[in-house]
Amino acid sequence: VSLKNTPIMKKAVKYLIISIILLVQAAAANAQTDKEFWFCIPQLSSQHEKDVPKLVITAFENNATVHIDMPRQSAFIPITVNVPAGTSKIIMFSTKDEATTIYNYKGKTPPADAIYAGDFMKDNNQESNILESGLYGESCQIKDKGIHITSNELITAYLERGVINNDDIWALKGKNAFGKEFIVPSQNDFKNFPFGGNSQNSPNAWNSIDIVAIEDVTVTITLTDKGSDLVSLWPHGTSNKGSFKLKKGQTLSLQAKSQDASKHLGGTIITANGYIAVQWKDDSLYLQQPSLTNEYTCYDVIGDQLVPTKLAGTEYIVMRGQIGESLPSGKKKAEFVYIMAVKDGTTNVSFSTDNNDNISPITLTKRGEIRHIRLNNQLVNVLDKKNYNALHISADNPIIVMHIAGFGCEVGSAILPTINGCTGSTDVSVCRSTSEDFYLNIMCKVAHKGDFTINVNGSNYNIPSEWFKDIPNTGWCYLVREHVKFSSTNSGNGVSIPSVNTGSVVKVSNSTGLFHLAIINGGSTSGCRYGYFSDFSNNMGKAVVAGDDFNSEYDRFCVGDTVTLSSTGGWKYQWSFIPPDGVTIDNGTDDTFISTNTMTSEQMKSQREPKVKPIEGFNRYKVQIWRRCYLGLNVDTTINVWALGYPKI
Repeated sequence: VSLKNTPIMKKAVKYLIISIILLVQAAAANAQTDKEFWFCIPQLSSQHEKDVPKLVITAFENNATVHIDMPRQSAFIPITVNVPAGTSKIIMFSTKDEATTIYNYKGKTPPADAIYAGDFMKDNNQESNILESGLYGESCQIKDKGIHITSNELITAYLERGVINNDDIWALKGKNAFGKEFIVPSQNDFKNFPFGGNSQNSPNAWNSIDIVAIEDVTVTITLTDKGSDLVSLWPHGTSNKGSFKLKKGQTLSLQAKSQDASKHLGGTIITANGYIAVQWKDDSLYLQQPSLTNEYTCYDVIGDQLVPTKLAGTEYIVMRGQIGESLPSGKKKAEFVYIMAVKDGTTNVSFSTDNNDNISPITLTKRGEIRHIRLNNQLVNVLDKKNYNALHISADNPIIVMHIAGFGCEVGSAILPTINGCTGSTDVSVCRSTSEDFYLNIMCKVAHKGDFTINVNGSNYNIPSEWFKDIPNTGWCYLVREHVKFSSTNSGNGVSIPSVNTGSVVKVSNSTGLFHLAIINGGSTSGCRYGYFSDFSNNMGKAVVAGDDFNSEYDRFCVGDTVTLSSTGGWKYQWSFIPPDGVTIDNGTDDTFISTNTMTSEQMKSQREPKVKPIEGFNRYKVQIWRRCYLGLNVDTTINVWALGYPKI
């Protein structure tokens, strides 16, 4: 039975517009935890290591049904994966036989219970396949390699590359990755390892940018003032600016023409007239620069999914990784932070550290300019050298910060979230995907350091406040290096947290405030997986009908169905219901929770995800959210959610 022509539906349309405005305003809170993701799989040199690209998906409180598709690739059979609450699933982009062959060659076995997507590598030939973006000779060509993930529940997801060597992860950022303007960060100290010379058509290692169209768009690329000679197969002559038209789901890869560090693509400006997502990679980064990393050679991939310039901030905190640790005595390895200006003109950047060390400020003079800071001044645990375990960065204009961390001399990279405003998460769930060392870098405001819990192997533990160290004059603190390792028993101050089992999910929560969390997983002679999984944008609170795509206007259900409402961004929630009959919806005067209601129990009123049973007609639910920050400034965010109940036929 359709209600389109009934009086109640006319009212519904009128108020539907209001509802969508509220929901769109709330959508700014979308972040690493989301229901929709777009990405592509960047090409890596098989001369370094043949591997199987992996997608790791983690569900939260609810069972998630996840759909994975390459909408423009008919050869890709869509995958539906059921991920039980509090667990992870690994999707291997290969057949089981292919994965077994590749892993056995390295003396390893593929992850247990992995899901295999199909044959995409053409008998393990990673230089000719339908999967990877930016294959040799494809720079500046438009391809059909965008991958789309949707879920009926909130999930986190990341792309992982590497079996033993050349490891990193691309932490997928949900709708926070969708934007219309990006500036590409990069390191400018290290070249790519020269496996096969500098021939553009050789299976070599390159710096590249990969762009995915989320809708039909025109993408404009503006290269730096080093000119058009930076990009291989650049089709726009000597101009450093050019446009490309992409359909939804199509990809564009820009490959550096040279492996030299000075000719990488950092500072490239990408704009579009619609939404795109952008990834960046620096394959087989060659860490043999005598003035920086003397006497010890490694090469490893780094990369991440980027955030648009609208999410750039003026304040950041960098927590040091494990680079330089576990190396032979006297071997030099530096850990770097790269800072890039977002706006034209002068940007002044100042620093402070956990030990009040004096670091000279720097000045960026133009948009896209990149400078670096060393966190451990090359030598680790040497008395006359400073180790900056936490570096506070403050700028007078927005900047983007990229951090190279890792183990020993094996590296990974991550784009860092700003700590401006109300960024961060109240809980984060991540998977320990390998048996190698597993670290959690955590930071929060000082007021919340005593309110952490961590769920490891199904049991909850408190994280003592004594495990955190304040960063002077910032109001922030970080988990100290003695307690960041969770691949062995973590003990102190009367608490003993066991090692996180390989393949299991660890959940970190804070009951009073927001925090940021990154994982660093790997080893000093293998590789590093590094990424942030806390929210990058201001968490203003949001509410949806669970299972609903966020772009839908409303959800329709049959009368009697149980529907889950979902809200996030707060420490306290209060739901109320306004029925379609018996009150005047036009003036909205009756906003109270009434005894005759569609909540399945009285306790549901205060839950983050209450269960409801919409009655026939247009049902309106309202949630009041007490947020973690912006206290005293519209703290009680109110959001409306709609559900249209149809009678069963």
